[in-house]
Amino acid sequence: MIKKVKKEMLIAVVIFLLIFNLLSLPVWIIIYLDITFPKLQTLLASSLEHVLNFLNVETRRKGFVLLLADPKMPQIVIDADCIGWKSMLMFFALVLATPIKFGKKVGKLKNKIKNYFPKTKLEALAIGIPILFIINFLRILTTILIGYHFGVSYFTFVHTIFWREGLILAVILIWFLWLRKQKYIIKQK
Repeated sequence: MIKKVKKEMLIAVVIFLLIFNLLSLPVWIIIYLDITFPKLQTLLASSLEHVLNFLNVETRRKGFVLLLADPKMPQIVIDADCIGWKSMLMFFALVLATPIKFGKKVGKLKNKIKNYFPKTKLEALAIGIPILFIINFLRILTTILIGYHFGVSYFTFVHTIFWREGLILAVILIWFLWLRKQKYIIKQK
């Protein structure tokens, strides 16, 4: 019995990793083809410009480049990686790759397919992706504000060390919270 459970868990992990890696392929394709998102970059830069000006940080925008009035601050380019697309796509892959079992077994194949595409996954994506967008917006905003108030060296540290890992942790945390909710729902049934 224990061997059967371990084997089933191992198979579930292998299937999860296989699906996750397949769903991660678009990240590598977008990177390889050097695809950019200029309209999203401009939208994000425009939003940041408005919020920074509201916070009394005089800012002008040219396309997706932010120019702060402080001459010590370099121009800030909102490039394709700034929009957070990798984090959102990885969250998408994590959610879709996660097997979740619901209810009675209907049939082996039908049940396996149903386990990978329940309605709660769409709900997780509908909630998680906007949360990641907001976190990403706050990431850029706080990085700029820290650089503006404390200097470029702090800007570099916060940008390259703190927030890069922080966004990865945010993706994992949101996914983990969703998993915990699923575990609770399954126990209630």
